[in-house]
Amino acid sequence: MRRQSYKRRFDCSARFYPIIATKKYQSLFHLSATLDCAIDPLLLEEAGNRALGRFPYFAVGLKRGFGWYSLEECSDRVAVERYDGTPLVPLPRFFKGGLLFRLSAAGAEVHLDFFHGLSDAHGAMAYLTAVLTEYRRLQGADVPEYDLPAPTAAEEDAFETYYKKTPLGKLKLGSMLGKSPLVLRGTLLKTKRSIAISTDSAAILDFARGHDASVTEATLGLLAHQITALCPNEKKPIVMMVPINLRCQFPSETLLNFVLFERVVLPANGGMSEEEFVREAKRQLRQDLKQPLFEQLCTTVKGVHIASAVPLFLKRFFVKLGRLFARSRQTIIVSNLGRVSLPDELGVEELQFNLNVSNNNVCNLGMLSFKGRARFAFTSCIEEDDLPVAFRERLKSMTQN
Repeated sequence: MRRQSYKRRFDCSARFYPIIATKKYQSLFHLSATLDCAIDPLLLEEAGNRALGRFPYFAVGLKRGFGWYSLEECSDRVAVERYDGTPLVPLPRFFKGGLLFRLSAAGAEVHLDFFHGLSDAHGAMAYLTAVLTEYRRLQGADVPEYDLPAPTAAEEDAFETYYKKTPLGKLKLGSMLGKSPLVLRGTLLKTKRSIAISTDSAAILDFARGHDASVTEATLGLLAHQITALCPNEKKPIVMMVPINLRCQFPSETLLNFVLFERVVLPANGGMSEEEFVREAKRQLRQDLKQPLFEQLCTTVKGVHIASAVPLFLKRFFVKLGRLFARSRQTIIVSNLGRVSLPDELGVEELQFNLNVSNNNVCNLGMLSFKGRARFAFTSCIEEDDLPVAFRERLKSMTQN
């Protein structure tokens, strides 16, 4: 009997990702790990394929359907490429059924570019951990087993799950669209680049605690204050998009997407101090916990249900038409992966998380904490480094006080 190939739908929050994707922009994000020794690419390749056997929901490529793209089993093997220092390079076989991620290496660094339609950073980090574990085992190391949820839990469409339980949330279309924001500008580059800043986690944590804020809230305030100083004549508001990991609010073990984006809108030139920016960022993020987040979840699911009746070619047509009148929805995206813990046996010395950028959204920030160090990684597609440099100097001043 012929084995039935693996197929699945995109989770509800990811249905539009392949529709809005182009050859040049594919909604990728980037994770990297620096090990304590040089990488053997052939061994890493074998590790990538062994690990992928535990993640059938990631061993898939795009399949075009009537109303949506779907995912079906991909026969491509993981092939480790040489990393040339450029993050988030588009995947060449994205629309041709190839794997929707890339594993690459250079020196002691392992790099993973991952399509957001497959998962958020939580799921991608689970796969990267599995790859590093298998790599060390192939080297003969005794490494602890990595825990994965049961397949049914890992593949849960958590948006649909919670929507079905109580599908009566209010629509939040207005607050999701928002007003025209201050836009960071500069000399566009042909490729993306990463500007990473590392500091003692205790310094940023002490700063946050001093303002009764989380590290994310404190970072938003710090960034807003720096943006105001760099853009003194701008009158439009600073709009920061912040991915919220819904697993903290709605229990789920899914390794697919389970995040929502919250908008934090701050005045660009209202004479606010750094402390006032932090306080306002905290107020806005905390007022949208639980019930408002559920309402936004319902808006997402209802929107997908309504759009399901529209043929795929019409969806793509309207997306292309929308690009003719596209404007940026935010000043910057700030995503905090939080504190990451890995077994010491993996020999990982440093982790980094980069978000994608576009010509309309030229600078974004990914952040995480690992081994007592906070890592802030700006991804940029402009020549000017004003914001990362100003942010680095502010962090440096914290460690000196």
